[in-house]
Amino acid sequence: MKLIDPDALRKLTTSSRLKEVQAQLKTIDQARAGLTEAKLKSTAKGAGFKTVEEEQPAYERYHHLTEPCTPSLTLPFSYKQLAEQFRCCDTIVSMMFNRKEVCTFDKLKPSVEVMSKKRFSKDVLGQIKTIYPESYLLTQEKLSRPGVTSKAYQLVITPEFSAKLNTDDAPGTMSAACLLQRRNHFHSLLLSRVKQHHSEYLATLDPPVGIPAEDIMRWHPRFPLDSIAAIQAAPLPESPLEMKCSSAQDILNRVKGKLNKRIECALESLVQKQGTVVAATPLSSVDRGARECLKGVSQDLLARIRERESFKLVQKMTLRPEHEKERTDLLNLREFIRITRSLFLAEQKAAIPRDELVCKVKESFSCVLAVDEVEALVQLASRVMPDWFKVLSIKRGVFVKIVKEKDANELVARITSKLQE
Repeated sequence: MKLIDPDALRKLTTSSRLKEVQAQLKTIDQARAGLTEAKLKSTAKGAGFKTVEEEQPAYERYHHLTEPCTPSLTLPFSYKQLAEQFRCCDTIVSMMFNRKEVCTFDKLKPSVEVMSKKRFSKDVLGQIKTIYPESYLLTQEKLSRPGVTSKAYQLVITPEFSAKLNTDDAPGTMSAACLLQRRNHFHSLLLSRVKQHHSEYLATLDPPVGIPAEDIMRWHPRFPLDSIAAIQAAPLPESPLEMKCSSAQDILNRVKGKLNKRIECALESLVQKQGTVVAATPLSSVDRGARECLKGVSQDLLARIRERESFKLVQKMTLRPEHEKERTDLLNLREFIRITRSLFLAEQKAAIPRDELVCKVKESFSCVLAVDEVEALVQLASRVMPDWFKVLSIKRGVFVKIVKEKDANELVARITSKLQE
């Protein structure tokens, strides 16, 4: 505590403004005490309440990341282009929809072409409607164009929201999650269409092959993926003022009485020819060379060979990616057995450090393998053939030991039989 000078204290006590200063200090103390009491009351009033913030669970927020997909089933090039154009089209439509702006085809076409670097026409929009009919609502509306006083009919594109897609967006908005769901749904529809063509192709084989669509993991090796039929464009709404002539009869009805008789007679004869045209079915050509090569071969033997080939193809087409990885590891394990046994015979050691074995196998393998892949082969060998290959962990490190008396051909035969199961 600081000491006050006696002269200063005497001057303060004899000052005429002492009472005024004391009154101001008292007022300040009272105001401070009132603020403290009000703060304590407000704290006590809200102490019994707790704010609970509801957060959306992670399995709902990231549901789109867990969508099932089959990476080995590729789409034809034309289908990939259509999927990319749908993505660009949906992005532009969502931007205009969120801005409450009318999206016409004249506005949509240049934007999509700039974004996709591809030509965007009404035929492409019709193909999108064929694959995904619930994607857009297409109407013809009379709207005014910039720089033109009169109104004209224009094709208006409005996005539609299907009940199959779980969207939590506010009404009148399209978020990025909604766009991603629509894009994945469009891709699944394209894949279903290709699976339908694939099933039709399998039915034409000898013998026919029947596989459920959900079990197919890869296409048939001889399936003409890039030669399947093009997607037919769905009809789009036409302007009431436009009349298109799709046949000679339409042209004749439109210009009848306006041309000379010779042209009208020519059109009438063309109409009659179009009515009598019959599509000729091409005759199936028979490969005579194949028949001559198979001459004298038993039909039962040919049937068994075809059945065995068909069974192998069905196994290959229904093999899941995780099983394919295991099968690839077993195939590599046969070469791993030969390299490991040769290394132990050359080193003349009872045990070899695991890191040294991994390095030597990686350098000696016929194909390029990463260190992690060779370590996975070490673990697989200890799990599949514990009577021949063992991994030992001691204080000095991790070592590998094998039974040298075992024949490598017998071990390879065991792996081959496991592959044929």
